[in-house]
Amino acid sequence: MRVSNVTVRKRLLLALIIGILIFLIIDVRLGYVQFYLGDMLTGRAKDSWSRNIPFEPQRGEIVDRNGVPLATNMSAPTVWVVPRQVKDPAATAEKLASVLNMPKETAYREITQKERIVRIKEGRKISHEKAKEIRA
Repeated sequence: MRVSNVTVRKRLLLALIIGILIFLIIDVRLGYVQFYLGDMLTGRAKDSWSRNIPFEPQRGEIVDRNGVPLATNMSAPTVWVVPRQVKDPAATAEKLASVLNMPKETAYREITQKERIVRIKEGRKISHEKAKEIRA
């Protein structure tokens, strides 16, 4: 059985139109993801793979001409909180507030922030004894 040239041309044209439509749908979707969602997805990827933990560098000692230190470095702990790891924010805020002499509401607000890691302002450069109390 023979198929006429007109039928073959119609089928080829239909296959070409379907192919172009499929290509356009894929192309539009890729463009949407690349140009519209690209910045958001890049930000999410960077957040999941990196974490900024600031640290203070060790300062140099001041010595006299004989090498005797006049001013030295003293380490002082700082309180950092990872809010996602806190199981009971209310109890933790109460204990932290009592050790650091800060209001409970402020401590609770600091502990429940939507950040990866939070530095408690009142917990900066505390004594080693207070650091032991907080660890306990």
